[in-house]
Amino acid sequence: GYHFCHHRAEQLGDARETAQYEALLRAHDRGTYAGYLEGTGAVSLSTRPQGVRATLFRFEVQERRLVPVEIERLPPTPLKKRALGHGSWLLELTLEGRMPTRYPVYIDRGAHWHGVPPGGKATVPTVLPWASEVEPDDCYIPAGWARLGESPTREVWVDGFFMKRFPVTNAEYLAFLDDLVERGEVQVAERAQPSTVAGPCFGRLSDGRFSLTHGGTTWQPDWPVVYVDQASAAAYATWRAARSGLPWRLPWEDEWEKAARGVDGRRFVMGDFVDPSWAEIRGSTSDESVHPVDAFPLDESVYGVRGLTGGVLDWCLDKHRGHALSVSGGRAERVAARGSDAALCRGGTRTVPEAVATATFRHVVPRSKKSVRVGFRLARSLEPEPDPDTSGIWILRAGSM
Repeated sequence: GYHFCHHRAEQLGDARETAQYEALLRAHDRGTYAGYLEGTGAVSLSTRPQGVRATLFRFEVQERRLVPVEIERLPPTPLKKRALGHGSWLLELTLEGRMPTRYPVYIDRGAHWHGVPPGGKATVPTVLPWASEVEPDDCYIPAGWARLGESPTREVWVDGFFMKRFPVTNAEYLAFLDDLVERGEVQVAERAQPSTVAGPCFGRLSDGRFSLTHGGTTWQPDWPVVYVDQASAAAYATWRAARSGLPWRLPWEDEWEKAARGVDGRRFVMGDFVDPSWAEIRGSTSDESVHPVDAFPLDESVYGVRGLTGGVLDWCLDKHRGHALSVSGGRAERVAARGSDAALCRGGTRTVPEAVATATFRHVVPRSKKSVRVGFRLARSLEPEPDPDTSGIWILRAGSM
């Protein structure tokens, strides 16, 4: 019937068929599906600490983009089964001394957004990190459920984590190479330097340090670093973690996808539509040159992460094991790529069409590949955990790529 067809179209994210069957259902319903059509659900939210101020926004389509529109200020947390209509919402959580936190919510028809993890029995408190313990370009993605994958989407629990706002730049990567040289790790630096089949991308100075100019070509400091394989990207993360005291690493693909999509299953960072003027994809510019990481401000996710639709692909930790994200027990099955495995990259580039720039598209790339289309960004877990990846500086030191 119309109810089944409407539900299926909505789960598949088919906006045209959803609207068509909703109109038919409303026209023929005699009250049986009134509650379903109204779709009112509820949200429960516990925080650590409690007593957090919450401002409620609703995502509305404005000029083809999903934009948060402020609705009201809510009582301090905890929230217990607070009624919310069907659709996509955002709670902005603030407390003095804590990092302002964006907590998106998706209310399925008549559903309760409860924050209970797989196998759990109670809502897990959403942690507001101390503002003094995060860096200015850290974006926080709180723990919770998200609609990941496509045709249909699946509910996946992703633990809380941080992601850097931008991909790693040439200037940041240059500092890594120069630090290796200063510490006598010249061979490691030479293995990790960006390079093509024609040779190194960066030049060398008389003291052994690296230069962004080589052979008449200058790699601008605010461009994303490219021509770096996965092992070298992981080595940079290891180095950055040692310098900062924070456990930086490459992201898992479910983390990357949640950072891009939020929780409502949107196709692109900015909604279910993308325009080439919003992100660095095919048709966005008249030239083929690389652009600074902050060149497209509309390519920003609900959590504040930039450049997830276009620019360069991002290396992920995951080994390629199938055509779709593997989920078991409500969580993504995480298996790190090692050795000669093919790994996964996420994102879009200035050469891909809109259909490939979705937040769900998975690029299969050999770990040893160095490409002008592939860069990387950093992530770290909110809670301490063992390093999931062994391809750090010691592997470069051993000469195994």
